[in-house]
Amino acid sequence: MQQKYLVFIDKDKKHLLIQEFATIDKDVMAFLNEESYDLATVKKAAKNDIKHFMGWLRTENFFPPDFFMSEIAAKVLQVIKSGKEEELYFNDTDFISVQSIIKEEEVDELDEILEEEIEEDFEDKDILDLDAISLDEEE
Repeated sequence: MQQKYLVFIDKDKKHLLIQEFATIDKDVMAFLNEESYDLATVKKAAKNDIKHFMGWLRTENFFPPDFFMSEIAAKVLQVIKSGKEEELYFNDTDFISVQSIIKEEEVDELDEILEEEIEEDFEDKDILDLDAISLDEEE
């Protein structure tokens, strides 16, 4: 499913708006949600680091995944500076591929930690080399 976000400042220059749309049929997007923020308050919140700002933008009805939200927050900052409308497009397959990359990285990190722990546990220990023992030979 494709999603579209419009980020813009209203005509009165008092509110920042984020509109969310989603594909409901081939080439047909439906309006899902609109969040309105007081522009002066957004400017104050934008002074925080990006993670806090992303959390501040989220509401009960507007809660995109982090991958989308970081780009939305960056567009909000652009809109505040330029005053021009910005559009973002996401495809769920983008999110899924990013999530699988993150999971692969987490697995690699876990493997490294486990290998280090195993090496530490068995360091300086006399371990019988089972490959060197032949079961066919009996004495």
